[in-house]
Amino acid sequence: METGLESHSLPAVEQLSLVNEKVDQMTQILKNLALVSRIDIGQEKIRKTKFKLKGLIDEVLADIIIERHQQSVKPEVKISCPAKLELMADWVKIAQILTNLLRNAIVHANGRPRIFLKVEKKNNMIQIVTGDNNSLIPKKDYQKIFTKFYQSRKARMKGVGLGLGLYISKKLVELMGGKIWVEGKKGSGNRFVFQLPVS
Repeated sequence: METGLESHSLPAVEQLSLVNEKVDQMTQILKNLALVSRIDIGQEKIRKTKFKLKGLIDEVLADIIIERHQQSVKPEVKISCPAKLELMADWVKIAQILTNLLRNAIVHANGRPRIFLKVEKKNNMIQIVTGDNNSLIPKKDYQKIFTKFYQSRKARMKGVGLGLGLYISKKLVELMGGKIWVEGKKGSGNRFVFQLPVS
């Protein structure tokens, strides 16, 4: 029977890709909730190994770029990290912190995401800075963004996550004996900085 209406259903491949994306998002949300629960009751443990930080960064970026490429997002990323710089720390936790910060930078980007990542040794600390080209976070929100379930207006409109990424990042950094903060400068975007003990 002709209805005169056009069909706007997505091709099967695109439908499958969309379903897989939503499943991945839900899986990540459940993992984050479980991690928050372990952190809040003091059951999350540190597992230290010695590794080169550049290798960890390359692996995290490769995963994120593949993930975003599937969503037709092509972030521009610049890295500054000494190739031989080693760290005795929890590989998995640092990878998660970086993943959270870089995903946030991409999700909140104005246009094509432009991100830089700089690593340097300062005294007995390793300092890692992620920067973006996004709208500046108001100074009054600097502490608020690290609280549990906090979401910016843009994140709420996009329906992205539950507002746990920065809370988890802060708790993991502190669990490893470090600290994290955000700073911004007009025309230069936001800078998330975290420092960890060398060993």
